[in-house]
Amino acid sequence: MGGQYRYSKRKGNPSLHARSTKKMRCPIIPYVEITQEVLDALDEHKQLEGPERAGVLVGVVLGNNRYRIKKVSPSITIEGATRTGCERDAQLANNFVQEQYEQSGHTCVYMGEWHTHPEFNPTPSSVDISSVINIYHLPNNNLPFIILCIIGLENIYWGYVINDRLMSLDVTII
Repeated sequence: MGGQYRYSKRKGNPSLHARSTKKMRCPIIPYVEITQEVLDALDEHKQLEGPERAGVLVGVVLGNNRYRIKKVSPSITIEGATRTGCERDAQLANNFVQEQYEQSGHTCVYMGEWHTHPEFNPTPSSVDISSVINIYHLPNNNLPFIILCIIGLENIYWGYVINDRLMSLDVTII
């Protein structure tokens, strides 16, 4: 995401945003599941060479603070990305989220962001953190948190924003 990263301002179908936008003000630790298929899709985006890439994560709310990431968008970065910075195409991201929402019978929703770092064990930059906090505060974000996934050369960083803090997240592969 680097210095040039900008977040997406989702617009569109109001039914995507039917849940309350009231944020939880107490810390929660979401239980997030991913499938091996999602993990494989993320692995395909490793930045072995070339510019940074970025996209979005969509999934379903299972209830009782349980969530499942079901799909990873393709890389949807705007031309001009560098090895350490990119800008995600907001319109393509919105289209992907809307398409997944419609195809799932209105159950699959935006859950967060993914992008690459050209390092073995990625850590979020200050730009990454401020960008995902900005997304968390958008009025049309209906989850109590936003997920941040950074794909490194060897490992994947998982985190979530709640109450203006980025916290580490353990995901469960199902």
